[in-house]
Amino acid sequence: MGHFFHASQIFIVHNGSRPENISRIKQELEQLPSSQHLVISKNAGYSGGANAGLRWLMARANFPWLFFITNDCEIHQWNFQESQFPTNAIIAPLIKFRSMRKIDSYGGQVFWQTGVLKHLKEIPNQPRSERFDHTYPNSYIPGSAFLVHRGVVEKFGPFDERLHTFWEDVDWSKRLNDLGVEHHRTQDIMILHGGGKTTHHLSDYTFYYYQRNRLAIVLKNLAFFAKIIFMLRWWRDVFVLLRKKRKSEFVFYLKEMAGAFRFAIKFQLLK
Repeated sequence: MGHFFHASQIFIVHNGSRPENISRIKQELEQLPSSQHLVISKNAGYSGGANAGLRWLMARANFPWLFFITNDCEIHQWNFQESQFPTNAIIAPLIKFRSMRKIDSYGGQVFWQTGVLKHLKEIPNQPRSERFDHTYPNSYIPGSAFLVHRGVVEKFGPFDERLHTFWEDVDWSKRLNDLGVEHHRTQDIMILHGGGKTTHHLSDYTFYYYQRNRLAIVLKNLAFFAKIIFMLRWWRDVFVLLRKKRKSEFVFYLKEMAGAFRFAIKFQLLK
């Protein structure tokens, strides 16, 4: 990152990181002594950590554009020209897997009726940058890395921290788009992504939060009868996943999903 930004422009959030990992990262960044570190002792989830970082950054610096990148990503190319984009925008970079042979995402799209997320992988030859929320209805900006104008965060707020982790990027993208914030994407910023290594080893964590927030956010964006149909679909999907668990764990996970269902219903009432 130091190849693309001055050290004073780099703000690092340690979200529930172990002390030895914090020390290791600080040692690795000794060549960037003016980079700044925010340590959050308890993991606040993606949304809590991202919000703390955004607020901390905006309180300490006056940068017009804020670039957010998760710990399993690295910047491979940076040719961003801010004059190409309106200030009421969130921008998705081109994200490839570390091998660079495959694309992870170039923006995303959500299918509300089925609760399915799709990472867009088609790259047009031209233009290198474009607004894509008209071409792809129900678009969203994947949370692995994004660029947002500080005015958007100041005016409309950051992520919903009730979600903790998963689907918060979908919810934020939809909320901002409904308020007139445009979804753009650009090939002039290329990111290499490790493919979700932060949570892949936490299958229980992933299962609970992903399915809980999937239900909460989809219900938030459907009409009444479509909500009923999706709730039935959701329970069907959950039982298919539960069948893969050990029999001794079935009751535990069923109770967890019942709690996820209650959260999603309460989420609708308190929005």
